[in-house]
Amino acid sequence: MTAEPRIVPNPLFIWIRDAAERLRAIGAGNPRLEAEHLMAAAIGIPRIRLWLRDEPPAEEEIARFEALLARRLAREPLQYVLGTAEFCGTELRVGPGLFIPRSETEQLVETAAVRLERMFADGRTGPRIADVGTGTGAILLALLRRLPGATGVGIDRSAAAVETARHNAERLGLEDRCRFTRGDLLAGVEPDAFDAVVSNPPYIAEPERAALAPEIRDHEPEEALFSGAGGLDAIRRLIPQAARVLPEGGLLALEIGIEQSEAVVGLLDGSVWDGVEVVDDLTRRPRIVTAVRSRS
Repeated sequence: MTAEPRIVPNPLFIWIRDAAERLRAIGAGNPRLEAEHLMAAAIGIPRIRLWLRDEPPAEEEIARFEALLARRLAREPLQYVLGTAEFCGTELRVGPGLFIPRSETEQLVETAAVRLERMFADGRTGPRIADVGTGTGAILLALLRRLPGATGVGIDRSAAAVETARHNAERLGLEDRCRFTRGDLLAGVEPDAFDAVVSNPPYIAEPERAALAPEIRDHEPEEALFSGAGGLDAIRRLIPQAARVLPEGGLLALEIGIEQSEAVVGLLDGSVWDGVEVVDDLTRRPRIVTAVRSRS
């Protein structure tokens, strides 16, 4: 009787399996997926190609993998370890000291894009978009990809963020349609400079700091996260600034905390703003507030 052939597991996936167990111990959201991303980065191939690789990892590849894994096990965000983050179907450069774009912010992009497509359906040139607190440029670049006639400016207090956003724009071939500059929200921007102000501002209340995961609390820039005792300081400043830089009919679109919709709507003076709407995220929690600049 012929013995069944013995199947020897590929050492590549033994390393990935063991790393996933170690990542599970720190509460990683998807340990197996994270382990695969780390191995692909160590080898220097797209993650999907791991499944096409028969040979075991080389010694230097394992050394790189272990170094990346050690950073992640120390609770450094996966995006910082990899140097990239996925957002709206594309890959952006990101790194230590930069706010990491998140999937829930894709709802802000979708909401703003739909409203701007409606506003500019007559073929007018535009829109001119301001992305306030641009970080990696994620929101503005996603909107420019969605809206072929749009141009924009990304504003951030961080020099590192501005430099990274410029790199991401060049990488996506969008550098001719946007620029990035340092600034404090919309301070100093001329009246009627934009057709839309879009922002994911800091909105976490200071008392919530201790409850955040170490990946967020200990690594991401606090000026992009926290906004006073109630989380509304930046939004409270931004709304009147947006009213000044938008023309009649201009769009304001903000991402907010899930318990802030009533407070933010209350900040939108009815003599200045029309058509205030609250938009739920995919989990049916209020996440976006939009408004239209009314006649002065």
